[in-house]
Amino acid sequence: MLLSQSSTKKYSIFLILATILFSYEIEAKRYINAKDSEVSYTLNEGSADHYAIEKSKIKVLVWNLYKGEKDSFAKDYKALSAGKDIILLQEVTTHSRMKKVIQADTTRTYHMATSFFDTDENWTRSGTATASKYKVSEASWQRSRYVEPFVKTPKMISIAKFDIAGSSEQLMTLSIHGVNFVSAKKLKDQISQAAALISTHKGPVIFGGDFNTWSDKKLGAMNSTLTKVGLVAVPFGSGRMETFGKPLDHVFIKGVTLNSSKVHKNIEGSDHRALEIDVTLPN
Repeated sequence: MLLSQSSTKKYSIFLILATILFSYEIEAKRYINAKDSEVSYTLNEGSADHYAIEKSKIKVLVWNLYKGEKDSFAKDYKALSAGKDIILLQEVTTHSRMKKVIQADTTRTYHMATSFFDTDENWTRSGTATASKYKVSEASWQRSRYVEPFVKTPKMISIAKFDIAGSSEQLMTLSIHGVNFVSAKKLKDQISQAAALISTHKGPVIFGGDFNTWSDKKLGAMNSTLTKVGLVAVPFGSGRMETFGKPLDHVFIKGVTLNSSKVHKNIEGSDHRALEIDVTLPN
């Protein structure tokens, strides 16, 4: 029996969708979510040898690393990380291609929040991280309550607190990878978790990362949630990674003075463009 042209088209679409769903099912089995006891992971433990931030001005780098898959990643990361006091990272992995770059950075300790393990890559970890030459007084994490469809993996926020020399306050930093392919409501839930924590912190805050804000609703949800707890968006202008014409990467600050901000437009070590800010800490 011959199929009509309309039936053939529908059958082709069915096959395509079935293939996509099957591939996602395979991917879902490939990625194993980290248990609570497995989330925290430290690279270069003990490398951070400064007990407190002892200067008034600091430089912060924010970058989604694309799991280090770009050819120029190692060279570009070394160049961009030079002179930075704190680095907020997303899509960090313990795959050898990235791990050797991190291990070569002997002045910093990396505090990682693991989202999942990749069973096809020798159970390497993937998640967010905070890196610094300054010792953290506290390292913690938040996991999104919602997971991404098909692969069923959550997204993480890596949180750190740093002592400030001569001050009773601590600097809190947060590195976020926003949950993707979900509604604005579900992304807002993840950001609201962070906002609730920020609202209880008495000192300065720097909150940056890949928020995955590729719609007006998601941008609005992010901005409204964070401004309610006193955070201010850092202006960057053009050049950031965009999807559907909307920037994905952002930095918000509270209790610090912004001196400058920059998008590293010509660095190709990731599919995202690195963001850099220079801020003055409170006395």
